[in-house]
Amino acid sequence: MSNSQAPLSIFRMQYTNISLLSRHMRSFVGPLIKAAILRLPVCTALFLLLATSPLLCPSLAEGGEFFYPFSSSEIFRSYAPVIGSTTTYTIQKKDTLLDIARDFDLGFHELHRLYPDLATWMPAAGMRISIPRMWITPRPPREPQEDEIVVNLAEMRLFHFNFERKVIRSYPVGIGTPNTPTRTGSFLIDEKVKDPSWTVPPSLEDKYEISKIEPGEQNPLGRYWLGLGDTHLGLHGTNFAWSVGRATTNGCIRLYPEDISRIFSRVNKNTRVHIVYEPVKFGVKKDKVLAEIHPDLYNRIDDLAAHAYTLLQEKGLVSSVDMNKLRLALQRRSGRPVTLSPEAGRNEE
Repeated sequence: MSNSQAPLSIFRMQYTNISLLSRHMRSFVGPLIKAAILRLPVCTALFLLLATSPLLCPSLAEGGEFFYPFSSSEIFRSYAPVIGSTTTYTIQKKDTLLDIARDFDLGFHELHRLYPDLATWMPAAGMRISIPRMWITPRPPREPQEDEIVVNLAEMRLFHFNFERKVIRSYPVGIGTPNTPTRTGSFLIDEKVKDPSWTVPPSLEDKYEISKIEPGEQNPLGRYWLGLGDTHLGLHGTNFAWSVGRATTNGCIRLYPEDISRIFSRVNKNTRVHIVYEPVKFGVKKDKVLAEIHPDLYNRIDDLAAHAYTLLQEKGLVSSVDMNKLRLALQRRSGRPVTLSPEAGRNEE
């Protein structure tokens, strides 16, 4: 686990939901409140009710929370849900690419892959960039329980399915390096520890010159640990937030401090965690086929194009896809859902 540091002036520790709310308040909610106050009290009350409803204004809900009308059986009979939407943001003078990613609850790679030439620490102020907050969800590999977590290593993202509330929550993660890859498989959460100690793996003792790190700001596990049964692995926070969205761990799955605190409060022991490796995903939205293609980070798929075509065949979608658009998506591997339907005028969503 990396303990590298950057200048403290760079770190603007803003929680995602606060940052997003402030942006919406300035650009949308503020003018509407002003208009509502000038009208009858009942109009104001109605506005406040609607504006705070996450069903009608999902962007004002928690940053990574999406309502989706499915049942636990429907998600296996139909195509994978497509959640979220793309938005834009104008870079401010004091922004870093890392700040922007965290403010929108993205991993660093999700922005850097779209803008590889954009300076990480001093991106061009005034530039308007696309914020990729749409995902095709990976599905739990078997009939789910009330709560299920799926981590897709290839996209470095966690999906928390709550089938009772019909909610999907999604958060960026950091994963194991290619030399210490995160294991795939299905596990049960068997430990919930607040303020954990970290026993340094033997392979890292020379680096840290210590065998155990107690709870505190120097602990790479952060404030929360969710252990996965029969392994030494877990979901945890971090003391170096900018490592989220990178393959830098010794095999564990790390999250932003604010995200792991939300997950920790919502899951119980014996919640199932499925860790999968899916660099290619297909979904259907408004009768259009979408593909989300990521780099093969762990080099586990010999031919990504052949793999994609096989998945289309299995889903019965070959006839609904423009193969030229699929080839372009495979070349770019942007990690963004793109439309493959022949009639769609634009490739990017």
